[in-house]
Amino acid sequence: MLINSDELFSKRINSIKEQVALVTSAGRLVRETKSYYDKLKNILSEMEDMYSYLQTAQDLGSDKKNEYETFLEGHYATLNQLMEQKMNKNKKNLPISL
Repeated sequence: MLINSDELFSKRINSIKEQVALVTSAGRLVRETKSYYDKLKNILSEMEDMYSYLQTAQDLGSDKKNEYETFLEGHYATLNQLMEQKMNKNKKNLPISL
C-alpha cells in the first residue's frame, strides 16, 4: 500500500489540530506548568517544519498547499499568543532587583 505525501501531510495536519485543541482548552493550572510551555514549543517547531516543507513541495496541488498554509499560519498565530501570555506571566513573577 502506497501512501502519497498529501495523505501523510494530511495526517500530520490532523495531529496538529488535535494538539492545538488540547493546548488551547487547557485549564489555568495546566497552563502554568513547564510541560505546557514545552508542548507549545514542540508544536510550534513542528508547524515551522511543516510550513518549510510546504514552501518546497512540488507534489501537492496549489489548492491543497494554500489550504495547509492557511491552517498553519492561523494556528501558529494562536499558539504564539499562548506562548506570549506564558512569557508575560513569567516576567511578572520575576523578582525585582535593583
